[in-house]
Amino acid sequence: MPYLPTPPSVKTILRSPILWLILINFIIGFFTFRDYGMSQDEVGINALGQISLRAYQTLTPPKPKLFSGYAYDLIYYGPFYAMMTVGITKFLSLIFPFVRAVNFWHLSYFLAFQFSVFLIFRLAQRWFSRWTAITIALLFSTQPLLWGHAFINPKDIPFMTFFLASIESGLFFIDRHWNKPAEKNPVEFGRQSLQKIKAAWVNTPHPEKRRLITVSWLGLGLIILLWLSLPFVNRWLGTFIGVLYQAKPPGWEFQLFHRIAEQPAKVPLEHYIAKTQRWIIYGYVLLTMSALMAIGWRWLGAFGGGTKSVLAEILHPIRNLPTLMADSSLWLAAIVLGLTTSIRVGGPYAGALVCGLAIWRGGKKGILPSLVYLLLAGLVTYLTWPALWGDPVTHFIQSALRASHFPWEGKLLFMGQYWRADSLPWTYLPILLAIQFTEPVILLSLIGLIWLAVEIAHHRQIELGFLILFWLMIPILGIIIKRPPLYDNFRQLLFLVPPIFLLMGFPLQWLSEKIKPLSLRYALSLALILPGILGYFQLHPYEYAYYNSLVGGISGANNSFETEYWKTSFRKAIEYLDQTAEPHSKVLIWGAAFLVKEYARPDLYIQSKKGNSYQKNSDYDYVIVSYRNDKDEHIFPTSPIIFSVQRQGVDFAVVKRIK
Repeated sequence: MPYLPTPPSVKTILRSPILWLILINFIIGFFTFRDYGMSQDEVGINALGQISLRAYQTLTPPKPKLFSGYAYDLIYYGPFYAMMTVGITKFLSLIFPFVRAVNFWHLSYFLAFQFSVFLIFRLAQRWFSRWTAITIALLFSTQPLLWGHAFINPKDIPFMTFFLASIESGLFFIDRHWNKPAEKNPVEFGRQSLQKIKAAWVNTPHPEKRRLITVSWLGLGLIILLWLSLPFVNRWLGTFIGVLYQAKPPGWEFQLFHRIAEQPAKVPLEHYIAKTQRWIIYGYVLLTMSALMAIGWRWLGAFGGGTKSVLAEILHPIRNLPTLMADSSLWLAAIVLGLTTSIRVGGPYAGALVCGLAIWRGGKKGILPSLVYLLLAGLVTYLTWPALWGDPVTHFIQSALRASHFPWEGKLLFMGQYWRADSLPWTYLPILLAIQFTEPVILLSLIGLIWLAVEIAHHRQIELGFLILFWLMIPILGIIIKRPPLYDNFRQLLFLVPPIFLLMGFPLQWLSEKIKPLSLRYALSLALILPGILGYFQLHPYEYAYYNSLVGGISGANNSFETEYWKTSFRKAIEYLDQTAEPHSKVLIWGAAFLVKEYARPDLYIQSKKGNSYQKNSDYDYVIVSYRNDKDEHIFPTSPIIFSVQRQGVDFAVVKRIK
């Protein structure tokens, strides 16, 4: 009978500091979750969740352009947590019908954030002591930036949480199969691998070498020629399909096209051309992969002792496939990764990190479990993302392309200048990371980064180094070099934040060894989180606009960096008018009217701006304007400001009287 660990007693659970931390957070969240205004993306994401859930009733995928009224097509967004939010909201609304639905949306995001606090604690405990892990979790949960996003961010907070869950569940799966982390020297490991390849090449007979080189060059040449022919093939197919499309009965062209095509009289020619070209791309990719696999198989056969030897190595793990499929940790890891991908298309990167660690620990034995893990995760993504049901490969690729090159056309403020999202300086992300977390986090993580480099040089903490390198350093370096479009500071990259906190484990672990009394250690923990708590009291409920003392706080960041960019402060502005405006007043929202309609008095007439001219927007009594892009100064500049939503002297939104 397999060994089953004894479950912890109730007394042990109650003595767990992470439990108390999350409980305290929930108490604070329960008393404050109704303070937050609606953010820019929430209505659209909620619509995505509702339409995706309805797809399960008809088993029909949602169609593109279904989400009218939004600046982008939400069909390309992963819907899983949006569906969860809809479900949580419906359930809680039955129990508390007097609470606004938007407040339950906020509570559902906050629930995800608390799970991430637990997960960062679990990850930290893998490499550091319990006190170090709980201090990391404390610092993580008391960052004003993260705490503020935890109530208003329907996409990035859930994705960060599930990305963390994918890493943790993936490591749990790896631990079940390969117990001891392999503390290998990567340089020595690479040198040994190269020596094995060199020895195999030296021992290969000369005729076999000639055949290998010939086959490789021929295969690569055919692949290059294949892709060079693609534009000509597409052009010829477009012409050919046009001839078939316009053919008249009773010719063979007409008969052929009407036998293959669906509703040819109703579907435009461009649709058939695009569909054919898409299948040509699939065919080209399949031919390319087949050629590369054939070349690789040829080399493995030469270096691995012959084709039979290679085949035996591949088939041997397959015999253990039933045992692998019965492993609950595999299913847990695959389900979590699939759900992560169903939140955002960047989810497979977490799977790549897990597979890399599995192969690092298990060598060739880690390849088959990794493939099964990825295939099962793909199935979960397909089942939980209804828009994929029609054409999963094409839709997923289109979603990935839109995510990497999102057409955001606004301007953003950085270092006192306005920039386009696709032309930011390389310093954009490093500077924001340095000024939007509290000072202890910046100092401890920088020390931790240097410490980790020393540890790796001495062949220690290799596995944690692998995670930090591929989860944090390489993505940031790639963003600095490639400079993809970014906006709203770096909220889309919140999933890269957890490794920053893991870096703090090294100096914190050293402090825990120097400070023996546990009471003094926890006193130090409280001292480290004081800047975050102070930021919370100064900015609530706009904590996500936090800046540290390196730029002089929120007042120093004003007119130099983006602050309250998601317009949640519009809620306070309309609540002021609820109390002071004359009956049936007309209120112009210079932005999206849905941000305030949930909170507006029933008799007030609420309308979004029409264009950017005052002539089209002058027939109103009041206007609510955001600070963003200096709109509070430039919109109706001669109209008096009668109310402003501000923190520490910085305006987030203003109310002006037009008439």
